Amino acid sequence: MKTKHKSFLRLVFAVVILFINLGSMPGTAYAAEGVPGVTISVAVANCGEVEYIINSSDSYLIVMSYGDGIESDELEFDSNVITLNHTYSVQGDYEWTVRVYETIEEELVLVGTTSGEITIIAGPPAVTLSSSPFPPLVGPGETVTFTASVTVGTGTPPYTYAWDAPLPLVVGDTTPDTTSSTASRSFAEARKYQAQVTVEDSNGCSATDTLPVVVVDPEVDPGDTCHPTAQKIADAVNTIFPAQAGDLYTCQDILDIFDGGLTGDQVGFGRMWKAYNLARTMDELTWEEIRDWGLDTGGWGALLQLDRFSDLLETHSLPDMMGLVMSEEYTLGDVRTAVRSTTHYEADFDDALARIAGGATAGELGQLYKLAADLEVDPSTIDDYLAGEFTLSQLKHAAKVADRLEVDWTEIANAGGFQDYMKDLHIADQEERAEQQATQQAAQQEDKEERAEQQAAQQDDKNQQTANKLAEQYPDYKGDMMSLFNGECEEDWGCVRKTLREQEQATTQAEGVPPERDLQTAQQIASKYGIPDYQEVIDWYEGTCEGDWVCTRAYFRELSASTKETGKPDK
Repeated sequence: MKTKHKSFLRLVFAVVILFINLGSMPGTAYAAEGVPGVTISVAVANCGEVEYIINSSDSYLIVMSYGDGIESDELEFDSNVITLNHTYSVQGDYEWTVRVYETIEEELVLVGTTSGEITIIAGPPAVTLSSSPFPPLVGPGETVTFTASVTVGTGTPPYTYAWDAPLPLVVGDTTPDTTSSTASRSFAEARKYQAQVTVEDSNGCSATDTLPVVVVDPEVDPGDTCHPTAQKIADAVNTIFPAQAGDLYTCQDILDIFDGGLTGDQVGFGRMWKAYNLARTMDELTWEEIRDWGLDTGGWGALLQLDRFSDLLETHSLPDMMGLVMSEEYTLGDVRTAVRSTTHYEADFDDALARIAGGATAGELGQLYKLAADLEVDPSTIDDYLAGEFTLSQLKHAAKVADRLEVDWTEIANAGGFQDYMKDLHIADQEERAEQQATQQAAQQEDKEERAEQQAAQQDDKNQQTANKLAEQYPDYKGDMMSLFNGECEEDWGCVRKTLREQEQATTQAEGVPPERDLQTAQQIASKYGIPDYQEVIDWYEGTCEGDWVCTRAYFRELSASTKETGKPDK
């Protein structure tokens, strides 16, 4: 064989070995900055699942921030290792952070951090099940059309749809095509049903959503019959009457609001429920006022911000703050800037608003009020000088020179030939540049704080959306989702979901059967991986995997793969 042919084959062989090694790498390793002996290994799996393995040679505590708004509790190392599994629901780039602490005199002291970025390419789909009519409250023989909507940016198309209600839904006499995002069914018997759809993407990642269907027969049940969600909202709102609700509501009233017959605008169940939860924490507003605010502006986060601003000022009520924004004379950003000037520089809120209306920017307001505070004068005094030949920068220079000479700053500012006077005092160019840099940094800090407030408001809104979703998924839970999230679970949605599952499991176990949700999940796994009896899946989930569906799916996925390779299961 010629030499160049041998060299070519060696190159091909080396490349093959390189790709094999890359494919078997367990994950990317990181070292904690400033903390010797602490390393983090990150492995990204399919369906948005990520495994973080943190090793330590010492007895530290760590807090893990996943980069999607979720953060762990303080975790202690067990046998020098902590393993965390987290699922990211939306594709994209996430920056995670690990903070390392040690206990000194019973206080936690930060000793180091490390961070990294992961890219979720194939996250699980997020699906929402809706119907026509909605809510699905129908009579015997009436048809309901269901639609499964996958949130943009989640999952990897194309999608397949598995319908269940709990029996297979039919269009005519046939099962709907698995590529169809809609399905229809007429229900003959008057009772409650649970429609369900499971959406699986091209990577095998799946998500499930359910929707209660109520079929009533007026001839059999001539009394008032209403959708259970509407009844739940009516009962809840009636508990805060008359302090924070203007009227008592029947289930039919809530349905009329939903349809737009009572208020003229359609209001979804989720919006009404969220307005109820907000009313419980906003003493100055009624449920109706909060509900109508949502209709006018679409900004629940804005309402939460205005409530916080009202608490900070103590001189303007929440309705006052709402009136400013609803008047369209000021934007929410204008109000936020005025509040920041008031709290940072003890400025007058109304004065700040008037200056904003006159075209002042956040940076200009900050400079003006800071200079007035430093000089211990009213801002109107600064205005008098600005109306003449001076700029803010020149006034600040005059104040510094006066401080050096131990004279009143007005003597310097009122001196004839001000510009020449300043030059004679040899004010260095470097000092002026430093002032400009400080001004830019102050403006950047203002913008950073404003962005942080906006992000906090968006997170509040996202948390409330999650709470509403969980309230629909676990209708038997008697408490308030946000109270559980902010209280016992210390702002950890993983803890909330675990608590809800444990309560649901405890209830169903007391009745001697697994939860319906677990039965449905077990049936899906058994069907997907060819397990004849889904009870085998239930046994593995409750036994070896200790109630962890991620562990259960991984086991049967590996079992299926080994069966395909060897012809027999490798258990």
